[in-house]
Amino acid sequence: AGRVWFGFSHAVNARSPKTPAVIASIPDDRLLLESDLSDASQGPAGLRASLRLLADAKGWTLQRAAEVTAANADAFFDGAP
Repeated sequence: AGRVWFGFSHAVNARSPKTPAVIASIPDDRLLLESDLSDASQGPAGLRASLRLLADAKGWTLQRAAEVTAANADAFFDGAP
């Protein structure tokens, strides 16, 4: 059976006031970060903003959010064809 993942980007998802509640409702091991920026040089800043979005919604520190999403990214790519 396939696994479902949910990726969030500050550039896209921060616009909706519903986003924090949606993020809070998703199991921790299903969350991924995205930048959704067309300029690769802005990627690191975009990912940091996305990290803050997830941390705030989950009530986590940035460190905790980074650890969870890094583990999830590893699991995501380990399962990739």
